[in-house]
Amino acid sequence: MLEIPNAITTQINDICELVEANPVNIKTADAARLTGMNVATYRAAALRGQIPFAIGAKRTADGNGCIKTLTIPFFLYMMNLNGLELMKELHE
Repeated sequence: MLEIPNAITTQINDICELVEANPVNIKTADAARLTGMNVATYRAAALRGQIPFAIGAKRTADGNGCIKTLTIPFFLYMMNLNGLELMKELHE
C-alpha cells in the first residue's frame, strides 16, 4: 500500500480548507501561496492568461487590472480532477 507523505496530505488539507472558507472566489494572495508563487508573479501570469483557473483582465493603459480565481476551477486543477470525475464522486 502506498504511504502518502505528510507534506502531501498537509497541502491537500490546506486546499480543502481554503475552498471551504471561500466557496465562490479564492483571494489572489491565497491562490498564489498555494501554487508556490508570490502575488506579483501570480497576478502577472493571470493577466497573460497563463494560469488555467484564473481570469485576468487589464482595465487601463497604465497596467491596472483585476484577477479573479473561481473556487471550482481552482479546486479541480489543484486536485487534478475534471468536473465529470467530481460529479461521479458526488453521486456515489
